[in-house]
Order: sequence, then C-alpha cells, then structure tokens
Amino acid sequence: MSGDEGLMALPGSGPEGLAEFRLRVVGAARLLGGDPPQPLGPEASDHEWFEWEHSARAAAGACVREPRALPEGALDAVVGAAVLDPNPSVNRQLVAPALAFAGAVRVKRALLERLAEGTDPERTGAARAWDWSDLPLPPRRYEAWPLVREPDLAARAALSADRPRARRRLSAAPRRGSARAPVRTRRARDGPSARLPLCG
Repeated sequence: MSGDEGLMALPGSGPEGLAEFRLRVVGAARLLGGDPPQPLGPEASDHEWFEWEHSARAAAGACVREPRALPEGALDAVVGAAVLDPNPSVNRQLVAPALAFAGAVRVKRALLERLAEGTDPERTGAARAWDWSDLPLPPRRYEAWPLVREPDLAARAALSADRPRARRRLSAAPRRGSARAPVRTRRARDGPSARLPLCG
C-alpha cells in the first residue's frame, strides 16, 4: 500500500464510494463556476487519481475566492462532496470555502443533518469535516469575503439546544482509520476546539 492509499481510510471508500465522491466534487466545482479536471480513464493509476482529486478540490475552492452571489444548493453541494472525501487530511479544502460563503452555523447545521440522516460513509465524513469547521479559515485565501452574518439569536439558540444530541451523533459516527488521521486533525478533535460551541 502506498502512502497515498494509506490516507484513504473512510468506510465506503471502495470503488463505488470513490466514484461517488468524484462525481460530487466535480458537480460542486461546476455549480460554483469552477473548471474541474476531466475524469481519468480506467487505466489511470492510484497516484494519478490522487492528484486528480487534489485538482478537483482546488477547482471547487478557487472559484469562491472572491465574494459573489452563489447559486442555490451551493452549500449542500460542497458539504455533500466534503463528507465523502476519501482523504480526511485534506477535505478542509472543501470545508473552508463553505465556511467563507455560508458561515460556521450553516455549515455545522448541514453537517449535523448528514450525521443524523446520512449513510455510514457520510456520517464518518461529517464527523471528520466537523474537526475542520472549528478551525480558522486558511490565511490569504478567503479574506475578501465579508464576515458572514450568522442566523438570528433564536436560530442560534435552537442549534445550541441541539448540542447534547450532536455530541452523541459525533461520538456514534464511525471513525475508522482514526489512528492514521493527521496529528493536527486529531488535536482539533480531541482538544478544546472539538467541543460544540455556541455557534456564534
């Protein structure tokens, strides 16, 4: 097993899971106005697909560096791709643009929906994506976006009231391959930042 394959530890990341992720990340990039790479042929190596996935994630993120109106369904498309990302060490490349244009509360709410109603691979991916949703945005990438106006106090209070249930969902989500998760991700999950905040 190569070093690249060792990072692909999510359950459901077999051929069908990988194919679905690739469809979703291409769909998200196109919806946002990006230019994702063309899918590779059946003769492509694992390394070539690994590089292709990096390019596809980058295509989704690069087209939202500057503030603009985004089409309906943008957040769902990006989160849908992020939760099936086979590489938990870099799916921040999909979470970060969602945080920039939608804000932490909406991103967390979308992840909670996947935790509650998604397939096992989606629940695992949502738990991993939650780690990144608590971290600051990467520097020099999305500064042009104005601070997202979060939902009103009533909406934030409703999400805050769901914290105990959310903790149970996060704990119950399958986390196979946790030992292989990068140190930075494990610290985010296990340290204070992993606690569900008041979202605001």
